[in-house]
Amino acid sequence: MKENCPLVSIIIPVYCGEKYLETLFRNLRELVYENLEFIFIDDCSKDNSLKLLEEFSREMPDCRVIANEKNMGVSYSRNEALKIANGKYLFMLDCDDIFSKEIVTECVSQAEKLCSDAVLYNFADINPDGSIRRYKELSYSRNIYEGTDIKKVVAKSFGTSLPELYAYLTGKRGAKENKEWNGPWKMMYKTSIIRQNNLKFCENLRIGEDTIFTNEYLCFCDKISILRKDLYFLLIHADSTIGQYIGKYKENIDQKVKLYREKLALTKRICKKRNMDISKIWGGECILSSVQLAVLIAGDNELSLKEKVIWLKKYQSDPVIQMIWKKLSFRKLMENFSIKTIPVIMIKLNLLSLVILSVQILNKFGFSIKE
Repeated sequence: MKENCPLVSIIIPVYCGEKYLETLFRNLRELVYENLEFIFIDDCSKDNSLKLLEEFSREMPDCRVIANEKNMGVSYSRNEALKIANGKYLFMLDCDDIFSKEIVTECVSQAEKLCSDAVLYNFADINPDGSIRRYKELSYSRNIYEGTDIKKVVAKSFGTSLPELYAYLTGKRGAKENKEWNGPWKMMYKTSIIRQNNLKFCENLRIGEDTIFTNEYLCFCDKISILRKDLYFLLIHADSTIGQYIGKYKENIDQKVKLYREKLALTKRICKKRNMDISKIWGGECILSSVQLAVLIAGDNELSLKEKVIWLKKYQSDPVIQMIWKKLSFRKLMENFSIKTIPVIMIKLNLLSLVILSVQILNKFGFSIKE
């Protein structure tokens, strides 16, 4: 039977994931697919994760465990696993999430039947007790995307365009309405595309590294399939990478700047290699980041007004951030004036002290802006 089933590699980075591994191993044992290889990368865990991974590898055939000598981050870990993956297809899963026992079978069947380079599927958020918090239906209007239409898939996850930003500021759409998540767990990949295009995760990024990798991969696909089945269940908790940066502006300003530099670099690479212009499908989220940072900084009671302005200016003064802000139309902001446009207009006019003071006032009335 294995001769009729392409080898599939499952890559799972682990860092101090001991409390999730029992559930993970049970999920892996229950997978309805015979031709699998498992690649675990332990990123110098401080708990018993490595020991448990090694025990599991002795139980399961075709299972390898990589132990990083020091903590290198999830991007490095995934890159190391990608070097040795042998499967025709591969998944990149997180150790603390749950997935359907049919996830491999369903995706391989779809890819083989339609000759797809990527298969994207529905997922759901789950609470720590395993109950469903929210189902996430994919927002794509079609089931197959080919050729130049691939850009429509990328536009759903690479960022927010300036027209979408104007619509959000005037209440005509949600901040992330019809947008898709970027987690590498959201799709099944074709290993040959990764190898042929030398795709890697950005190891200097701690936030948004998945945005760059997944969207660059999609840009190199010739055909993408949408599988409208709930196959992945995402647990968001305080230990997750997502949770580590919420509200921590001092830690993520540099990372935000690096992310937008990488987005600009990727835009140029894709234009050169694939003749695909994705420059107009992002940039709005950079504007929202400025306002979001202003809101967070304004709420820090330990900083003086001068210090708050310095922190916001640190982000605003980067050349890439300035370039994106120059594309923002002052006329369109004024034509569609609303309370949400006030801090945007102030930042556009470089009135950083005033924006901090006004946001402090708006905060008292429950003002918030989502990125």
